[in-house]
Amino acid sequence: MRINTIQGHENSISKNMKGITNNTPKAASASNNVSFGLSVSGKDILHKIGKAYEFDKFNFSLIGLMTICYGAVEATRYAKSRDDVERRDILIRDTLTISTIIFGRRAIQNIVSRLCSKATGFALHTKPENHSGTWQKVYNYLRPEKGIKPLSSEEIVAKYGNIHHYKNGILDFCDFITTQGGDVKKVLSYDDKIKKHMSNAYNEWVQLCPATSKRQHNSFEKAEPTEIVDMLKFLNKPGESQNKNIKAIEDNLANIKNNKLIQKARFMNSGFDFLTTFVVVPITLGWITPSINEYITKHFYMKKKPKPEVENNVQPANTQQSTSV
Repeated sequence: MRINTIQGHENSISKNMKGITNNTPKAASASNNVSFGLSVSGKDILHKIGKAYEFDKFNFSLIGLMTICYGAVEATRYAKSRDDVERRDILIRDTLTISTIIFGRRAIQNIVSRLCSKATGFALHTKPENHSGTWQKVYNYLRPEKGIKPLSSEEIVAKYGNIHHYKNGILDFCDFITTQGGDVKKVLSYDDKIKKHMSNAYNEWVQLCPATSKRQHNSFEKAEPTEIVDMLKFLNKPGESQNKNIKAIEDNLANIKNNKLIQKARFMNSGFDFLTTFVVVPITLGWITPSINEYITKHFYMKKKPKPEVENNVQPANTQQSTSV
């Protein structure tokens, strides 16, 4: 009887578990999450090449990588060096080479990304929470792990294309652009269709809202980025039907295949990866590092090296000739 009772309990538990499994909603896939981004068709060869060389952090911690490179590699090479010449070359070349690969590539990429972001208005990277003060900012530019991070292709699609997955739609999109150092007006003006709808929405705001401290210009072309955000907040009041121009802007952004903002941002970030991998790093390792090594050798090492003494029994050539005659 006890065995039958236990079996009956097991059967009821298994049935309940099946019911729970069937009724449990499936976890949202990574492609539907803004933090992961949608997959992008990689048919064109340039996108595949850019994706292959895209910076994807390290397989282990930064401290571990530095310990291996500086400690296990450079230190052991220095310990096994045969003379001062080899020790000097190892200290200069190995230190510069390792530092360029670990820190230099990411730092250069971050600097170029920041310059392009300022010029175009696009938010091309994310900043860490602690990004205040001169030394902290320099440190964040150099950190390959938790510092400033250029957006990957998937993240660009998520931020610039998954507009309907933002809680507050275009307002959250504008907040992302602004907080990461971009310019909302420049970004939304890049696509002519979006710019047209933005201009129409701004004209509606001019008619509905009199000139105040928040609105000082009567046209979209002269408006400041802060005025664009205030206009979107005014036309996107909760509880009201969505403005037709705002809806058209969001629909254009959600059309990932024809989203020009995604294409522009991906092109710039892929360009950074290509330049740092195939231009900047090779120049640094193949030309700058040897030049520094040569300069140090000539100006510091050769000056200290004693000149060879001339033997006293060696006579000048003309003296030898006269004696033979």
